[in-house]
Amino acid sequence: MRSCITKTLALGVLAGVGVTDAQEARNDLLLRKLVEKGVLTQKEADQMKLEAEREQYVLWQQAPDLPAWVDKMSMSGDLRLRYETFNSAGGGGTKPARERFRYRFRYGISATVNEDWLLGFRLASGGTGDPTSTNETMDDDGANDTLTIDRAYAAWTPADSLTLSFGKMPNPMGFDSAVMDGDYTPEGIGLQWSTGLAEDHILGINAMGIVVNESSTDSSDAYAGFLRSYLDSSLSDKLSSTVGLGMYNIFNKEAATDAGGQSGNTGGNAPTHNFNPIIADAALTYKLDSFPGYEGAFPIKMGGSYIHNPGASEKNNGYMAGITFGKAKAQGSWEIGWQYRELQADSLYDNWVDYDFGAYGVGADANSYKGGTDARGHLFKAKYQISSSMQFSATISRVQSITTNAHPSTRGQFDLIWKF
Repeated sequence: MRSCITKTLALGVLAGVGVTDAQEARNDLLLRKLVEKGVLTQKEADQMKLEAEREQYVLWQQAPDLPAWVDKMSMSGDLRLRYETFNSAGGGGTKPARERFRYRFRYGISATVNEDWLLGFRLASGGTGDPTSTNETMDDDGANDTLTIDRAYAAWTPADSLTLSFGKMPNPMGFDSAVMDGDYTPEGIGLQWSTGLAEDHILGINAMGIVVNESSTDSSDAYAGFLRSYLDSSLSDKLSSTVGLGMYNIFNKEAATDAGGQSGNTGGNAPTHNFNPIIADAALTYKLDSFPGYEGAFPIKMGGSYIHNPGASEKNNGYMAGITFGKAKAQGSWEIGWQYRELQADSLYDNWVDYDFGAYGVGADANSYKGGTDARGHLFKAKYQISSSMQFSATISRVQSITTNAHPSTRGQFDLIWKF
């Protein structure tokens, strides 16, 4: 009888406590002592532990219902490890080659709180000094790095064709990364709308209004408005196209004084000229039935963009053209591509363009390497999808400042990227 009572009390204790690491260790100790004293056999102890775990599961299943939006939460993140090398003589021929290791970490949560509203936030590495980079350089003898707010937004979808975003939000515009860096998360309000014109054609409009800089001394804050329309068409089973036309305008440019790490515009910080560029883009994709070393249909994409900023009288044009073979998406798939870019000094607002497209001489300083406008050159890219969550990527760029007599800069970036 005493042995039966002891067993019953032991089972009650095991089932009544939580499952933290410390409590689980104490549970194991209790069962071991009972086995040592002959109250339980090892087989009985194992069975009691299994029954206790089942009881805890039942108690959890019978807990009060959580809000419905908890079931609609999603979490995602990515980690990129990068080796990077620079090879350039600089304007005076005195700059040595450079190499560094970097990482980028981002993790976010979003929750659909009802049928129409989604709330989300994301943390990212990289600090607060540059709006177009979340990279962190490995240096400072292992000193701890910062983790900052990369997104904090609400999105309202009153209809399947319309989404409005508010806060520090994912960029809704769909511009090429040469125009707006993929790491840039604007702060303001965004709109995305699309509709089917016909069975094989989709018309869309993207727009946003953002805060560029808030002045604490007067009311001349800097704002910007963006608008882009596009048409995606399926021309046949193998051929598809997209064309887009967009523009933006910076209001009170004199207050746009947060230049980050970019350069190129006349006047520097703040820019001298107005920025209301017109951006036209087009792309054509053809799918081959097969290609050696590639599983499934093989896409070939050709495209380009033209940029003109009427707010400046010179150095106000930009051009891009490129081609991509394949698409690194499914496990074992790959892609290679090339793009040529020319971004004259005042073609675009330099604070938003691709952070990694740079050279010595950008911003009229032949001895300083910077990204931004006032640059032209070639980019070569290759990607291989190692698994559904892991990718290898390599990018080689050869870029030269347009207005400064500086040597071209060669930059290599080799990445391992995990998404989870």
